[in-house]
Amino acid sequence: MLKKRKNCGFPKLRNQIKPVRTALIVALILGSLSTPSYAKQLLFQRTGEQLNYVWQTGQNKPQQATFSLQQYPRDLSFFTAFRPHAANAFIAQGMLELAKTQDPKKAIIDIKAYGSRLSWKIRTRSKAEQVSLSQQLNTIYKKRYEQYLADHRMRIIKMPSGASGIIPDHPQLARESAKYLGAFAEHFFPKTSDNTSAADLKKQLDALLAFIQSIPYNTLQTKDQYRGAGFMTPIQVLRNNMGDCDSKATLLAAILLKAQPSLKTAFVYIPGHAFLAVQLPAQGDEETVKIKQQPWLVMDPTGPAIMPVGKVSEDTLRYIKSNYVKTLPVEDESEQ
Repeated sequence: MLKKRKNCGFPKLRNQIKPVRTALIVALILGSLSTPSYAKQLLFQRTGEQLNYVWQTGQNKPQQATFSLQQYPRDLSFFTAFRPHAANAFIAQGMLELAKTQDPKKAIIDIKAYGSRLSWKIRTRSKAEQVSLSQQLNTIYKKRYEQYLADHRMRIIKMPSGASGIIPDHPQLARESAKYLGAFAEHFFPKTSDNTSAADLKKQLDALLAFIQSIPYNTLQTKDQYRGAGFMTPIQVLRNNMGDCDSKATLLAAILLKAQPSLKTAFVYIPGHAFLAVQLPAQGDEETVKIKQQPWLVMDPTGPAIMPVGKVSEDTLRYIKSNYVKTLPVEDESEQ
């Protein structure tokens, strides 16, 4: 797995928090405080599939909303981390099927799967048979490995440095979860008119961002690695009221798919962090990432710092400026 950063998505706060007395003096002189704004959850209650929230963004008036989760399939209520021994057992099963078809007088295939290791040995007097069986086993390994990842909603990602790792298939999980988040889509994107201006759409996006940023941040690490260490599905984030960067980004992507299906969205990855980008025009100092040579606005729902559309932390911005990013579209890549 690609290692996650601690405080994933959090902006640096060094030299930004001033003593209360100094802040009060500045407030009296200037009439306002120049301090970071944070999204804060004031209340969360879950009764069955009813989710009740009270949250506050900065110094704004607290907001309250109750949402109903639609009936969702059980497999969207959990995510299991990658387990090498389980993957190897699945791959070995396919290899054993090939081994059983061999005439023991001509060739024998020994397969050993133990822990996180998988090995095989071919015994035959024919060099041509050795080559043929080796190619078949390698093909089985590749196909079964890819199948295991797909069955468990995972994928391999390769970063600009060439380093690769296994991550949750965030686009797929967003697509599968979107249909069950209609209440959230309707609340933050009410159908008041057929034509929503870019400015109004950004306000709606900011409101949704602030709500997700108010959901408590959690690194989601577990000792046994069996309960989805490092990731929660959108349904899990809402039901458990917690999430890390890629979990919250997937929730955001799923709601956007339901609310704004024509708005193109993509996941953006940098070392240890994940966020979103949307294909909207930038205004002023709003930050963008290049996707297929086009600028897309960034959206980071991690929190608790309020990051409106087009804003990210300084650490994240450095990776964007150096073009050290990997992007994945949320919509089905086969449809592009």
